[in-house]
Amino acid sequence: MRALYLLLIIGTLSGCSSSLPEKVTKINKMVIPVVQDKSSSTLNSNSRSLSLYQENQLQIESIANSLKSDYLHDVKRNEMFDVHSQAFQVYASLSKLEQMQQMNNFYYKEHNQTGLLSINQSVNSLIE
Repeated sequence: MRALYLLLIIGTLSGCSSSLPEKVTKINKMVIPVVQDKSSSTLNSNSRSLSLYQENQLQIESIANSLKSDYLHDVKRNEMFDVHSQAFQVYASLSKLEQMQQMNNFYYKEHNQTGLLSINQSVNSLIE
């Protein structure tokens, strides 16, 4: 009787789990880098900062658009609020990407090339 009960519980729990796309899992586990720049600003580093900022912005937008088009078709309202649904996890990833975009904007305004480089490395790790 106990074995039957145990099998029933295991079957129920394993039936609830759905595998998330690898990209969504990576984004949800990602830590947004927060760093202070210790270097001085020069004209050369300003152009490098602009380049990193624009590259980060394009890559973050590309990833977000990819997630939206791949996983958010025909999403029902209750799936958006179900913590265990794939849609909820994708929306959480999109929120994390939005936070990353905000940090990218902040680092650019502060001329923080170290922060921009950290964002760039984090975003590149998602693409690879």
